[in-house]
Amino acid sequence: MLPVFDDLTITITATEPPAQGANVTVSYANATTTGAFSLAATAAQVDALKLALQRSDPVRDDLCGAGAALFAALFAGPLFRTYTTASALTQERGHILRLLLNTDIPALVAVPWEYLYDRDLARWLALDGRLSLVRSLPVAARPALPVEGALRVLVLISAPTDLPALDSTREWNNLQAVADSAAIELIPCAPTYEALQAALRQAPHVFHFVGHGALDEASQAGLLVFATTPAAPSPSTPATWPRCSATAKACAWPCSMLARARRPARPRPLPVWRRS
Repeated sequence: MLPVFDDLTITITATEPPAQGANVTVSYANATTTGAFSLAATAAQVDALKLALQRSDPVRDDLCGAGAALFAALFAGPLFRTYTTASALTQERGHILRLLLNTDIPALVAVPWEYLYDRDLARWLALDGRLSLVRSLPVAARPALPVEGALRVLVLISAPTDLPALDSTREWNNLQAVADSAAIELIPCAPTYEALQAALRQAPHVFHFVGHGALDEASQAGLLVFATTPAAPSPSTPATWPRCSATAKACAWPCSMLARARRPARPRPLPVWRRS
């Protein structure tokens, strides 16, 4: 059975609150709560987190302390009550609470929100199985695009064996379960540039990527990791893909993208594909 998510959306519109007003809006269950967050007031904790994360062996107490201070600054007053109420209701329903952190301000995007720490429950929000912590960007509301027939989803699963293993088989099975109960057509694609270019000619509506991502430090461009050609391609048996692809090539993306990507545990040069 697929998990059910209840969304709690946290939108931060400025690094500092106005003299009278709010710069944080929390939306949950058709209700909205406002509050204030000051990046300047938490600068020491954010800097401590960034410094600790640069160490090869960060001290857990340092991460907990800074993460707890960041948590207290974000979930203050009525925002904390909304968060605890949402957590309790979601748990009662057997659902997963999805925290959507929504901001496009560079200084706030750079904050390591993944290290928010709830000291009362002694848990990292990003590691709690009852929660899902997701970053998002504010986008203008658009009407849904009409789709004739089945929704065509191009699925590219990249699992090179020289990178940490992902549970891509489970992801593929979940996608198949959804497709079996809805008007969805899955289009599996081998994780090579040539295969992707060929698959895009089938005019998919959605591109769903399962694999590793990376960051080009020089250009600050996001990268997706593909693999070399296997002997017997099969999206449900990713272990047959031996190594990362050594080709970096730009391509056009005519469809929307839902990327489920994970960076390697430690940054290192990777031969990857790049989205232009």
